[in-house]
Amino acid sequence: MPAVVVDTGFINVKVPAIKLAPVSEQRYDDFMRAVAEKAEAYWKQLADDKLESTAKIYKDNIKIEQGFNSYYIILGQYTEKAPLALAVEAGAPGFDMKPGLLRATGGKRRLIPLWGGHPSHKAVPVWLDSLTVKGWNHPGWEGKHLRDEVMEYIDKVILPEEVDILLNGIFDDMLGDL
Repeated sequence: MPAVVVDTGFINVKVPAIKLAPVSEQRYDDFMRAVAEKAEAYWKQLADDKLESTAKIYKDNIKIEQGFNSYYIILGQYTEKAPLALAVEAGAPGFDMKPGLLRATGGKRRLIPLWGGHPSHKAVPVWLDSLTVKGWNHPGWEGKHLRDEVMEYIDKVILPEEVDILLNGIFDDMLGDL
């Protein structure tokens, strides 16, 4: 029976060394690849459904890689925006945005108009380098943990479907040998 192994950032689909039926290596490989491809497609669909501006970055960093007797569906380092994709998955702590904003301007002072949420409030120009760190803290965000949903989908939907296909193929092979 196939095993699905979860580790940080990837899902591993593999078949144990002990085989319960006389099945060709190709049939097992087709089975594992089908599980991996369906899981990858579902993961990307979840990203479309549950993410907004980060969906493309997240999806661009999901890939299938083949290992020895296994396939990995990896959320990993495939683009320069990979750290953002990983942060969307696992969450990220808050951080001070001021150094990044200053770096974006070449370290020069930058005038930013700040105003309250009410239309009667007037904009008050503030030099970026004069603000306190507390004023530019990003609160961070909780992770979306889409991989956990993919794992549940593999267990409840993909594996039952693919095991049925695999077993039907095994029986067809056995009957063909008679």
